[in-house]
Amino acid sequence: MAQLTAVLEIKSTVSKEITIEIKDTDSERAYETYKLEKGTNSISVPITIAHPKLWWTRELGEQNLYTFYANILDEDDILAEVSVQTGLRQIQLIRNKDKYGTTFQFELNGIPIFAKGANHIPNDSFQTDVTEERYRHEIATAAASNMNMLRVWGWRHL
Repeated sequence: MAQLTAVLEIKSTVSKEITIEIKDTDSERAYETYKLEKGTNSISVPITIAHPKLWWTRELGEQNLYTFYANILDEDDILAEVSVQTGLRQIQLIRNKDKYGTTFQFELNGIPIFAKGANHIPNDSFQTDVTEERYRHEIATAAASNMNMLRVWGWRHL
């Protein structure tokens, strides 16, 4: 079972009651009613997935992804909508004392993995000059080099 929380930031010009509809690619829709206040509202919506399809590194399994949708409704009118795609996984850095000092071991979904990776630094000081094709080439090159982890020094939403 996966317990998640969707956090929505809603800016409203009026105080009013709205309904938030949350759904994902594998489950039924969930509806919750909330009271918005004038200004910025932060609303946390719990999500439970009974049998989640987990995300794994390439050598361990599928890279299952979920698309989550949130609609803000006023009666039957959609006031706003957003979608987010993500993988569900649990990753832990295990630091136990041993005879050499302290371990540095990652576990993915409870399975120890050997992290093979690199640092990915920004391609350009002007992020808008970097194309999606260039990013995809760099990720594909890392995968072809048998890497399973990249430390990203910045983020550009594709």
